[in-house]
Amino acid sequence: MLRKVIALVFCAAAGALAAQGSIAFAVADVPDTGANLATADVQVSVTPASQWWTVGGISNIASGLAPLAPGVTLHVQYDPDDPTTPVMTAPGGAGEPGNPATFVSLPRDQFSAKRFGSNGAATIAGGYDPPLPDAALNDTQINIAFLQFPPSIDGSDVPDIGYIARVTIDTSASVLAGVEVYTSTTGPRAPDDVLLGEFRILAGERNGPPPLPTITFGFYAVPEPESVTLLALGALSACRRARLHRALT
Repeated sequence: MLRKVIALVFCAAAGALAAQGSIAFAVADVPDTGANLATADVQVSVTPASQWWTVGGISNIASGLAPLAPGVTLHVQYDPDDPTTPVMTAPGGAGEPGNPATFVSLPRDQFSAKRFGSNGAATIAGGYDPPLPDAALNDTQINIAFLQFPPSIDGSDVPDIGYIARVTIDTSASVLAGVEVYTSTTGPRAPDDVLLGEFRILAGERNGPPPLPTITFGFYAVPEPESVTLLALGALSACRRARLHRALT
Protein backbone atom coordinates (compact mmCIF):
# COMPACT_ATOMS: atom_id res chain seq x y z
CA MET A 1 0.00 0.00 0.00
CA LEU A 2 1.09 3.52 -0.70
CA ARG A 3 0.98 6.27 1.88
CA LYS A 4 -0.47 9.14 -0.07
CA VAL A 5 0.71 12.65 -0.66
CA ILE A 6 0.62 15.24 2.12
CA ALA A 7 -0.67 18.75 1.42
CA LEU A 8 2.03 21.28 0.73
CA VAL A 9 2.08 25.00 0.02
CA PHE A 10 4.62 27.13 -1.81
CA CYS A 11 4.11 30.84 -2.58
CA ALA A 12 5.86 32.87 -5.26
CA ALA A 13 5.49 36.59 -5.97
CA ALA A 14 5.04 37.63 -9.56
CA GLY A 15 6.07 41.23 -9.04
CA ALA A 16 6.07 44.18 -6.68
CA LEU A 17 4.38 46.84 -8.79
CA ALA A 18 0.78 47.79 -8.08
CA ALA A 19 -0.29 46.80 -11.58
CA GLN A 20 0.96 43.30 -10.96
CA GLY A 21 -0.29 40.62 -8.62
CA SER A 22 1.02 37.51 -6.95
CA ILE A 23 0.64 33.82 -7.64
CA ALA A 24 0.54 31.15 -4.94
CA PHE A 25 0.95 27.44 -5.62
CA ALA A 26 -0.24 24.47 -3.57
CA VAL A 27 0.48 20.78 -4.18
CA ALA A 28 -2.29 18.67 -2.65
CA ASP A 29 -2.95 15.01 -1.90
CA VAL A 30 -5.43 13.11 -4.03
CA PRO A 31 -6.11 9.93 -2.03
CA ASP A 32 -7.58 6.69 -3.34
CA THR A 33 -6.80 7.14 -7.03
CA GLY A 34 -5.93 3.46 -7.35
CA ALA A 35 -3.57 0.72 -6.24
CA ASN A 36 0.10 1.53 -6.87
CA LEU A 37 -0.84 5.07 -7.95
CA ALA A 38 0.27 8.27 -6.22
CA THR A 39 -1.40 11.49 -7.35
CA ALA A 40 -0.67 15.17 -6.77
CA ASP A 41 -2.84 18.09 -7.85
CA VAL A 42 -1.38 21.56 -8.38
CA GLN A 43 -3.49 24.53 -7.35
CA VAL A 44 -2.81 28.12 -8.32
CA SER A 45 -4.31 31.29 -6.84
CA VAL A 46 -3.90 34.83 -8.13
CA THR A 47 -4.35 38.07 -6.22
CA PRO A 48 -5.67 40.74 -6.45
CA ALA A 49 -8.93 40.20 -8.33
CA SER A 50 -7.81 42.65 -11.01
CA GLN A 51 -5.26 40.01 -12.09
CA TRP A 52 -5.94 36.51 -13.38
CA TRP A 53 -4.18 33.36 -14.55
CA THR A 54 -3.20 33.35 -18.22
CA VAL A 55 -0.64 30.61 -18.94
CA GLY A 56 0.90 27.48 -17.43
CA GLY A 57 3.63 24.97 -18.07
CA ILE A 58 4.72 21.66 -16.59
CA SER A 59 7.77 19.48 -17.23
CA ASN A 60 9.70 16.61 -15.71
CA ILE A 61 12.54 16.85 -18.26
CA ALA A 62 13.65 20.41 -17.59
CA SER A 63 17.32 20.99 -16.89
CA GLY A 64 18.33 19.92 -13.40
CA LEU A 65 15.34 17.69 -12.74
CA ALA A 66 15.75 14.03 -11.86
CA PRO A 67 14.29 11.52 -14.36
CA LEU A 68 11.72 8.97 -13.28
CA ALA A 69 13.24 6.19 -11.22
CA PRO A 70 13.44 2.68 -12.73
CA GLY A 71 10.09 0.95 -12.64
CA VAL A 72 8.15 4.22 -12.18
CA THR A 73 5.93 5.54 -14.98
CA LEU A 74 3.46 8.33 -15.51
CA HIS A 75 -0.16 7.24 -15.53
CA VAL A 76 -1.44 8.56 -18.88
CA GLN A 77 -4.81 8.25 -20.61
CA TYR A 78 -4.77 7.60 -24.35
CA ASP A 79 -7.37 8.42 -26.98
CA PRO A 80 -9.59 5.33 -27.38
CA ASP A 81 -9.70 5.97 -31.14
CA ASP A 82 -5.91 6.35 -31.38
CA PRO A 83 -3.92 4.51 -28.69
CA THR A 84 -0.77 6.45 -29.65
CA THR A 85 -2.30 9.87 -28.82
CA PRO A 86 -2.18 10.93 -25.15
CA VAL A 87 -5.06 12.92 -23.67
CA MET A 88 -3.34 16.05 -22.37
CA THR A 89 -6.43 17.96 -21.24
CA ALA A 90 -10.14 17.30 -20.55
CA PRO A 91 -9.77 13.56 -19.84
CA GLY A 92 -13.32 13.15 -18.48
CA GLY A 93 -14.21 11.32 -15.29
CA ALA A 94 -14.93 14.02 -12.71
CA GLY A 95 -15.87 13.45 -9.10
CA GLU A 96 -13.81 12.72 -6.02
CA PRO A 97 -11.07 11.62 -6.47
CA GLY A 98 -11.81 11.79 -10.22
CA ASN A 99 -9.82 10.48 -13.14
CA PRO A 100 -6.22 9.75 -12.02
CA ALA A 101 -4.84 10.52 -15.49
CA THR A 102 -1.96 13.00 -15.75
CA PHE A 103 -3.34 16.13 -17.44
CA VAL A 104 -3.50 19.94 -17.46
CA SER A 105 -6.49 22.25 -17.31
CA LEU A 106 -7.67 25.80 -17.00
CA PRO A 107 -8.07 26.83 -13.33
CA ARG A 108 -11.08 24.93 -12.02
CA ASP A 109 -12.38 23.35 -8.80
CA GLN A 110 -10.40 20.23 -7.97
CA PHE A 111 -13.10 17.61 -8.53
CA SER A 112 -15.57 19.52 -10.69
CA ALA A 113 -16.96 18.30 -14.00
CA LYS A 114 -15.77 21.56 -15.53
CA ARG A 115 -12.14 20.75 -14.81
CA PHE A 116 -12.26 17.29 -16.36
CA GLY A 117 -14.50 18.25 -19.29
CA SER A 118 -14.52 20.65 -22.20
CA ASN A 119 -15.07 23.69 -19.97
CA GLY A 120 -11.66 23.12 -18.42
CA ALA A 121 -9.86 22.17 -21.62
CA ALA A 122 -6.67 24.18 -22.08
CA THR A 123 -5.11 25.10 -25.40
CA ILE A 124 -1.84 23.19 -25.77
CA ALA A 125 0.85 25.55 -27.06
CA GLY A 126 3.86 23.22 -27.24
CA GLY A 127 6.60 22.20 -24.82
CA TYR A 128 7.29 24.34 -21.75
CA ASP A 129 10.83 23.38 -20.64
CA PRO A 130 12.71 22.76 -22.78
CA PRO A 131 10.64 25.01 -25.08
CA LEU A 132 9.61 22.92 -28.07
CA PRO A 133 7.03 23.30 -30.84
CA ASP A 134 5.25 20.11 -29.75
CA ALA A 135 4.11 19.14 -26.28
CA ALA A 136 5.01 15.71 -24.92
CA LEU A 137 3.15 13.31 -22.66
CA ASN A 138 3.86 9.60 -22.30
CA ASP A 139 4.77 7.10 -19.62
CA THR A 140 8.19 8.66 -19.02
CA GLN A 141 7.82 12.39 -19.64
CA ILE A 142 5.56 15.41 -19.58
CA ASN A 143 6.43 18.74 -21.18
CA ILE A 144 3.41 20.94 -21.82
CA ALA A 145 2.85 24.67 -22.21
CA PHE A 146 -0.84 25.56 -22.01
CA LEU A 147 -3.12 28.58 -21.87
CA GLN A 148 -6.65 29.85 -22.25
CA PHE A 149 -7.35 30.80 -25.86
CA PRO A 150 -8.91 33.08 -26.78
CA PRO A 151 -7.58 34.87 -23.70
CA SER A 152 -9.98 36.25 -21.14
CA ILE A 153 -10.97 39.87 -21.74
CA ASP A 154 -11.65 40.88 -18.14
CA GLY A 155 -10.87 37.78 -16.05
CA SER A 156 -14.53 37.20 -15.16
CA ASP A 157 -14.34 33.66 -16.57
CA VAL A 158 -11.08 32.78 -14.76
CA PRO A 159 -11.41 31.70 -11.11
CA ASP A 160 -9.03 33.36 -8.65
CA ILE A 161 -8.23 29.90 -7.25
CA GLY A 162 -8.22 26.70 -9.27
CA TYR A 163 -6.37 23.50 -10.10
CA ILE A 164 -4.32 23.51 -13.30
CA ALA A 165 -2.41 20.20 -13.35
CA ARG A 166 -2.64 16.64 -12.07
CA VAL A 167 0.32 14.26 -12.01
CA THR A 168 -0.02 10.56 -11.24
CA ILE A 169 2.84 8.11 -11.04
CA ASP A 170 2.47 4.32 -11.27
CA THR A 171 4.78 2.29 -9.04
CA SER A 172 3.39 -1.16 -9.87
CA ALA A 173 6.70 -2.20 -11.47
CA SER A 174 8.63 -1.22 -8.33
CA VAL A 175 8.80 -2.57 -4.81
CA LEU A 176 8.05 0.52 -2.72
CA ALA A 177 6.81 0.90 0.82
CA GLY A 178 5.15 4.30 0.42
CA VAL A 179 5.15 7.55 -1.53
CA GLU A 180 5.09 11.17 -0.43
CA VAL A 181 5.55 14.49 -2.21
CA TYR A 182 7.96 17.17 -1.07
CA THR A 183 8.84 20.68 -2.19
CA SER A 184 11.71 22.85 -1.06
CA THR A 185 9.51 24.33 1.66
CA THR A 186 8.55 21.10 3.43
CA GLY A 187 11.67 20.68 5.53
CA PRO A 188 14.35 18.00 5.60
CA ARG A 189 13.62 14.56 4.20
CA ALA A 190 14.80 11.30 5.71
CA PRO A 191 18.23 10.22 4.44
CA ASP A 192 16.85 6.98 3.03
CA ASP A 193 14.01 8.58 1.02
CA VAL A 194 14.34 7.73 -2.67
CA LEU A 195 13.50 10.31 -5.34
CA LEU A 196 11.08 8.81 -7.89
CA GLY A 197 10.68 11.86 -10.13
CA GLU A 198 10.61 15.66 -10.14
CA PHE A 199 8.20 18.07 -11.80
CA ARG A 200 8.42 21.82 -12.38
CA ILE A 201 5.30 23.87 -13.00
CA LEU A 202 4.95 27.50 -14.08
CA ALA A 203 2.02 29.90 -13.94
CA GLY A 204 1.62 33.34 -15.46
CA GLU A 205 -0.85 36.14 -14.78
CA ARG A 206 -2.09 39.18 -16.63
CA ASN A 207 0.72 41.77 -16.71
CA GLY A 208 3.02 39.37 -14.90
CA PRO A 209 6.65 40.14 -15.83
CA PRO A 210 9.30 37.48 -16.42
CA PRO A 211 10.57 35.40 -14.82
CA LEU A 212 7.21 33.82 -14.12
CA PRO A 213 6.82 32.00 -10.78
CA THR A 214 7.44 28.27 -10.67
CA ILE A 215 7.36 25.44 -8.16
CA THR A 216 9.27 22.16 -8.24
CA PHE A 217 7.95 19.11 -6.43
CA GLY A 218 9.06 15.51 -6.26
CA PHE A 219 7.62 12.10 -5.45
CA TYR A 220 9.70 10.18 -2.91
CA ALA A 221 9.57 6.60 -1.71
CA VAL A 222 9.58 6.46 2.08
CA PRO A 223 9.51 3.53 4.53
CA GLU A 224 6.13 2.73 6.05
CA PRO A 225 6.23 2.99 9.87
CA GLU A 226 4.17 -0.19 10.04
CA SER A 227 6.78 -2.02 7.98
CA VAL A 228 9.56 -0.87 10.32
CA THR A 229 7.53 -2.00 13.33
CA LEU A 230 6.86 -5.41 11.82
CA LEU A 231 10.52 -5.85 11.02
CA ALA A 232 11.45 -4.97 14.61
CA LEU A 233 8.87 -7.37 16.05
CA GLY A 234 10.02 -10.07 13.67
CA ALA A 235 13.63 -9.63 14.78
CA LEU A 236 12.63 -9.70 18.46
CA SER A 237 10.60 -12.87 17.94
CA ALA A 238 13.51 -14.52 16.13
CA CYS A 239 15.86 -13.70 19.03
CA ARG A 240 13.42 -15.16 21.55
CA ARG A 241 13.03 -18.32 19.51
CA ALA A 242 16.81 -18.64 19.30
CA ARG A 243 17.20 -18.25 23.08
CA LEU A 244 14.45 -20.80 23.71
CA HIS A 245 16.08 -23.24 21.30
CA ARG A 246 19.42 -22.88 23.11
CA ALA A 247 17.79 -23.39 26.51
CA LEU A 248 16.08 -26.58 25.38
CA THR A 249 19.21 -28.02 23.83
